[in-house]
Amino acid sequence: MLNKNGREVTGGVVLMRFGENPLKVIDRIKAKIDEISIGLPKGVKIVPFYDRTELINRSIHTLQSALSQEILITVFVIFLFLMHFWGSVVISIVLPIGILITFILMRQFGVDANIMSLGGIAIAIGVMVDSGIVLVENIYRKLSLKQSELITPEERLHICTQAAQEVGRPVLFALLTTIVGFIPVFVLTGQAGKLFSPLAFTKTFAMVGAAVIALTLLPTLCYFSLRGRLRTIEKNKIANALHQGYKPVLMGALRHKGRVIIISIVVLIVGLGVSSMMKQEFMPPLNEGDLLFMPVLLPGASLTLVKEVMQKQNIIIKEFPEVERVVGKLGRAETATDPAPVSMIETIINLKDKKYWRHGMTRAKLIAEIQEKTKMPGVSPIMTQPIRNRIDM
Repeated sequence: MLNKNGREVTGGVVLMRFGENPLKVIDRIKAKIDEISIGLPKGVKIVPFYDRTELINRSIHTLQSALSQEILITVFVIFLFLMHFWGSVVISIVLPIGILITFILMRQFGVDANIMSLGGIAIAIGVMVDSGIVLVENIYRKLSLKQSELITPEERLHICTQAAQEVGRPVLFALLTTIVGFIPVFVLTGQAGKLFSPLAFTKTFAMVGAAVIALTLLPTLCYFSLRGRLRTIEKNKIANALHQGYKPVLMGALRHKGRVIIISIVVLIVGLGVSSMMKQEFMPPLNEGDLLFMPVLLPGASLTLVKEVMQKQNIIIKEFPEVERVVGKLGRAETATDPAPVSMIETIINLKDKKYWRHGMTRAKLIAEIQEKTKMPGVSPIMTQPIRNRIDM
């Protein structure tokens, strides 16, 4: 039994096969709905009341935006310190090619491109570009010291090779330590393992791609690209300013080694104490956009009573300015994926865009208000989210 905004309607649930692409499946469903809508009786139409398209597109857009911003910031910062356009371009090449290598390895190892796996790429970008910065900066410095001389192509090749060999082993070792740090994530099991293992895989793939590019492609590109006027570190005003500010701090720390160690230990102890008092959650909740209201009545409640409760609560919830649509489901389908008893109602609450919300209204306040206004004797108001609820079930 289905109830929309307090009125009884007819509805259905589409089950997706395991391993399918949700976005493509939803698009095909919408196409089929348009196809069959032509033959429906007059006044009858199919209206989706739960659609994950917006959630999927919003998640993809967030990750795309984060990746684009990280790449632009990286290019800008590198250019600021090297003051050489092609040098910054060479370092930045690590990012797109490294991400392409990551996608190739994801395909080979069967890792899906979902929110967590793409998030692994996003958090790996900073570490990926570090290897390129160290290697290119060393080659740049060696070439800048020789730019006053007329060097032959063979000498240029020797300088690039020698400079790459100097930092190649430390770069590879640093990337390996990052990869090893994610070993605990690979051994996670259950819900946490399914959620975080794609992130660990993609971050590891990105590190492998960055190592391969840094040790093979970048020295070759430096040979061809680092030409023209190369400013030495001494002539870079930004680097000099940072160096002049850092040197006194470094010398002071070396002169007072005991104090520095004591202060570090005190900060560590204070940090551990503060962290123990903070709210901790291993698996942060995803804001899905829609809400799932699950009132539970006492066992043995009649079908008529549960139907009446669902109708009243739906009418109350629809009166909230932030609510676009509310659809409650009573009973269960003939499938093992929906084990809800008659006394459990599942109500999907579609929320409007936040620009239409009341001033000062937040998601937490809205949930509290809905639970308060729909409070009834013998009814337990449970508020969750559709995807989260299925995972918990």
